[in-house]
Amino acid sequence: MVVVPCSMGTLGGDRGRAEHESDPHRAADVTLKERRRLVLVPRETPLIRSTLRTCCDSSQAGAHIIPASPGFYHRPANHRRSG
Repeated sequence: MVVVPCSMGTLGGDRGRAEHESDPHRAADVTLKERRRLVLVPRETPLIRSTLRTCCDSSQAGAHIIPASPGFYHRPANHRRSG
């Protein structure tokens, strides 16, 4: 299961709310329970301490955390400009 983009609410499971309140949370929990791959791509940047803790907790639960960092935002040197 891949969640792109993944909000911090989804990543943290909305800790203040009832467990498994929404379908994405339930699907992610089932994915981890069945030892299948769960890939989460958080959209919030820059990463602050609380966000990093949430990412770490999810990683320890078995999720793969992959930060969204598309290279085309930075106009790499080999980018060909038209015109």
